[in-house]
Amino acid sequence: MIKVCNLTKIYNDKKRNRCVALDDVSFTLPNKGLVFIVGKSGSGKSTLLNIIGGLDNLTKGDIIIDNKKFSKFRTNDYDKYRNSYVGFVFQDFCLLDNLTVANNVALALKLNHHNNNKLVKETLAKVDLEGYGKRYPGELSGGQKQRVAIARALIKNPKLILADEPTGNLDSKTSIQILELLKELSKDNLVLIVSHNLKDANKYADRIIELADGKIIKDVVKEEGYENKLKVSKGTLYLPHNQDLTPKEIKSIESKIKSGKINKITQLGDGFKNTEFVDETLNEGVVLKKSKMKNRHIRELAWSFLKIGKLNSTLTSFMAACVVVILGLCQSLVNFNSTKAILSAMDNGEQTTVAFTKSYLDESGTTSNQYLVEIDEEELEEISSLGYEGKYYKLYNTYCHVSSQTNYNYNETKINNLYNLKKFYPLEGLGTLVCDEEYMLKTFGVNGEVKYTNLAPTIYPDGVYITDYYADGILELSTSTKYKSREELVGYYKPTSHTYLYINGIIDTDYEEKYNAVKQNIKNCPTSYYQSNEFLEFYEDAVYRLGVTYQINENYMTEGYKNSHITFASIDDSIFYKDNIPYPCKNLSAQAYDINVTTLKVNEGGSVMTTELYNLIFGTEYTKQNVKDFVPHTVKLSDYNLALELDDKPNFEIEFTIEKLYYSNAKVLYMHSDLLNQFKGKELMAYGVYFDNISGISEIYSEVVELNYNPISPYFDSIVTITKVVKVFKTFFTLLFTVLCVAAGLILSNYGIRCIRNRTREIGIIKALGGNTHNLCGAFTLQIFVVGLVTAILSYVGLYYFADISNDILLTSLMEFTDTNLVLDMEVLAFDPVIAAIDSIIIMIFTLISSIIPLVSLRRIKPMVIMRKKTE
Repeated sequence: MIKVCNLTKIYNDKKRNRCVALDDVSFTLPNKGLVFIVGKSGSGKSTLLNIIGGLDNLTKGDIIIDNKKFSKFRTNDYDKYRNSYVGFVFQDFCLLDNLTVANNVALALKLNHHNNNKLVKETLAKVDLEGYGKRYPGELSGGQKQRVAIARALIKNPKLILADEPTGNLDSKTSIQILELLKELSKDNLVLIVSHNLKDANKYADRIIELADGKIIKDVVKEEGYENKLKVSKGTLYLPHNQDLTPKEIKSIESKIKSGKINKITQLGDGFKNTEFVDETLNEGVVLKKSKMKNRHIRELAWSFLKIGKLNSTLTSFMAACVVVILGLCQSLVNFNSTKAILSAMDNGEQTTVAFTKSYLDESGTTSNQYLVEIDEEELEEISSLGYEGKYYKLYNTYCHVSSQTNYNYNETKINNLYNLKKFYPLEGLGTLVCDEEYMLKTFGVNGEVKYTNLAPTIYPDGVYITDYYADGILELSTSTKYKSREELVGYYKPTSHTYLYINGIIDTDYEEKYNAVKQNIKNCPTSYYQSNEFLEFYEDAVYRLGVTYQINENYMTEGYKNSHITFASIDDSIFYKDNIPYPCKNLSAQAYDINVTTLKVNEGGSVMTTELYNLIFGTEYTKQNVKDFVPHTVKLSDYNLALELDDKPNFEIEFTIEKLYYSNAKVLYMHSDLLNQFKGKELMAYGVYFDNISGISEIYSEVVELNYNPISPYFDSIVTITKVVKVFKTFFTLLFTVLCVAAGLILSNYGIRCIRNRTREIGIIKALGGNTHNLCGAFTLQIFVVGLVTAILSYVGLYYFADISNDILLTSLMEFTDTNLVLDMEVLAFDPVIAAIDSIIIMIFTLISSIIPLVSLRRIKPMVIMRKKTE
């Protein structure tokens, strides 16, 4: 029994105008029968139906359902009530278009955690829809759709069936069929119909409640035994109430009147009498069953939602995946590890050692290696203390003269650049590596031995070894015509009047066979050839191995070099002090020559300077005529390393006497040999170091780099250059990464919100059928999760396929910052499974977070929203 007690419902519109939809309404409904609630539009009949159905809240009063008071209901109790007690039949049918007829009917069962295909078929048969189970609503007529809605309400055997204008969208014939069906159902259930059609109410209702302005103006019940049909009794004709006569009935009446069988005609009443208010209660309260769908039914519901919005879901996944792919590429760029790139190059190369030179910070504060910087033992000991175990060998800036372009390394300028090899052979050697037999065997050994094409008759401890490539370079590029073959180079080698050294032998490297194509192509080749992999692979070998001279006496620089093979030194980038006044000697091509190679004579420790150089340094005006007026004096020379010119501490300082001036346009300081030896000894330095344990140095590579060491390699130099470029843009891409994260989140969040907005009708239907928020949350969360999962998969695959393409495009753009196209082999933007997996996890997290918003929205959506849209 349903008891409505003093029910009042008040609405406030957006302008806060007060509208009383129901005003102190009270009545009692039985357990079965067909009850019509009638009235004009706005009378409150739909509001009353919504409140009785648990679709809307009451303002005052109460409703008692089998001793259960609505005033005691919690929010989820209304869901349970609709699920277990009420069946709805709506004016517009409210079927889910993407579900079959059978699934629409079965939905009411699934909300109760079970399904019964046999019962579904039987229920469809009851409403004359046998065999229609596999059809979709779009394939049915209006009457058939309404029968499906009735079957859906009937299948869960509800105690109360609520029908809101069930014939409003049907033709008269179909309307009669539906009303008769509902009439039949009312024999076992309470059927409550909202309608504006009094004729239907009078014909089919067991009770009629009429509303006007929110109040009950009529409440009548059909008299027991009343039959509204044409009949003749004791000469009296009884005409049915509000019912048209058929032609056959009219003809029969006329015949009976003529025969005198009818002498009186009267009109039957509507057969209703006022309802007496019965204050009855049942001892047993209504059992509220929680709507609990099985997981597979929730998956089916989620899939049905996906099918409805498959285009939207596909576009969302694609757009989000595109954002995540760009996000992953930004991550890859931000996380670019130059150390890893260099170590990868080490592992993939043929090098048996790793060579480094020192770099320095230039005036702009960036790392540069334009000039040589001396490596001292303390730094090498620090590297050993970091955990390096293995040998290391020093590379000095001494050289074996090749061409007329000399003195670069000796003058502290780094020359391992492309220009030095643009004639295939080096214009100048890159220095002398002091190593041992073990290194020579590891670097040049074949079948356990080093092959020498030529050896000197006598092996001197201060002599050097050169490669066949180096020797051929001398023969090709030297201006001296004295040497015609490799054999003539071996032994005492004096290419100029100012340099000499002893060559112990020539190492066979088979470079000609390996680099013959480079040698042929380099002649008259376009500039672009110097960026080809073919040339640059040769270049790396040349600067690292072939273009270096070798000395296997570990004491060479401390003892063997005292008989120096060079008779001049640079005095550029120095400061002369005369009478404690500084005179900078910068940007001058000034050289200090051994006095022994001239006709000039000076005392030990003395020197002679040309008038040109003296005038430039000290600002004087000595000429050939007044040079004899020069007064000898002592000066102090402070030499500064080119790479450390900002440092106040000089590289070294020497005091000596300028005994006379020599008239000449050259800028030369002639020194006595003992003074020159002091000077040039200070100019020599170890500017590079070769480590023979690649894996050992790899483990501490980052720490070595922090000490300003850079690998000797054009490829590595390119990595360093690109690292600098990447560093410049790192902040931007970090910001872009954040923006893209937010964008991905907004796309998925917006998708979740649109899922709710686009499925408002379906949500209202399901909630009206008794589905609770938990069921819907599960379905929508799963739907959004699937979209997130698809996005994650697409982004993972996209990163896998587009990382290489994007990397090639980026490196092609970055080539203008380097002198080599070896960078095309680098991986700045690389597919990283870890990054891809992290991005996928981020997407899934965003997906779950985004589902919170629509879930919160779900809790606020009331089933009556749909009802109002369709009934007002």
